[in-house]
Amino acid sequence: MSIDRLGRALMAQLSPLTGARAVGSARVVATGGSVILPPNTYAIPVVDGAAHEELLVKVAFNPATESEHKLGGEWLVDPSAEPDGTLVDFVANTGGAIYNFPAGSRLVFSPPVAGLEPSADVAAAFVGGVEGQVKQVVVFDDIQTAAEEIALFQAKVRAVPALVLAWMQSAPVEGRSSGLSQGGSRKGRGVRAYFETWALYVIAADSTGEEARRRGALDIMEAARALLTDRKRSDDGELLSAMGTGIDILSSVRLKPRRESAARFLTTFRTVAMLEATDGRTFVPWELTRIESFVEASADNPEPLVVHAPEVEMQDE
Repeated sequence: MSIDRLGRALMAQLSPLTGARAVGSARVVATGGSVILPPNTYAIPVVDGAAHEELLVKVAFNPATESEHKLGGEWLVDPSAEPDGTLVDFVANTGGAIYNFPAGSRLVFSPPVAGLEPSADVAAAFVGGVEGQVKQVVVFDDIQTAAEEIALFQAKVRAVPALVLAWMQSAPVEGRSSGLSQGGSRKGRGVRAYFETWALYVIAADSTGEEARRRGALDIMEAARALLTDRKRSDDGELLSAMGTGIDILSSVRLKPRRESAARFLTTFRTVAMLEATDGRTFVPWELTRIESFVEASADNPEPLVVHAPEVEMQDE
């Protein structure tokens, strides 16, 4: 799983803090033959001509094919049966009324799906999105900078309290990525295990008073930690940590805010991801080793019983 995909899955795992998630449907069109569209395939909404990359939606599980424990749930996009496209259900990645998109909006698959048109038109408006304790969850760069307001603007944080996820670094699980002995970092040929370290910022700003603001931000931080700790898969069935006991909460600290009317907390955690080598090279077919053996008849028995040692030849195929 890519770091970007992991960030999106972490957003979804934190969605209970953001309220109810909007649901809708869009017509997905295949460009050739039939295509299997899995759940949790992401898309970016385009409303009134403007793309909202911070407001992700994804393919919902198909009730007709879903099994227990968030397995299955694929959609069959079959142009022979539905030439005008297949109606597919989508769900917002997090909660909030801002996800209540009108019919006629467009969903652009991110990344594109092979065999499908790059976008799908919203047929049934997204409904059911309701605000929660947290107004927004976004993935952005580290915001622990002097220009905090600029960073929040660039992250498209529109309201607070908000949660901002920032990927920090990758490191081998046992501290070694080379040499003969790599311990638990080496999982096989071309496969290594890495810790992915993340920062989760809680941003709160209001005029209710310092103590109330601090207490509210602290409650959000504790709730977020409870949603993340020890989780290997999200509530939507997406992989969060490839091995071990799941997400490890490393530390939580209070940060000095840039404004008196703000409160900020930082939680650092890590997951485990597998790095698999990609090889695009092509090779000439190997010379095959052919083992040949033969038998002979003995003097006492005309049947061939004596088996000579095999002869090995290298032959070009």
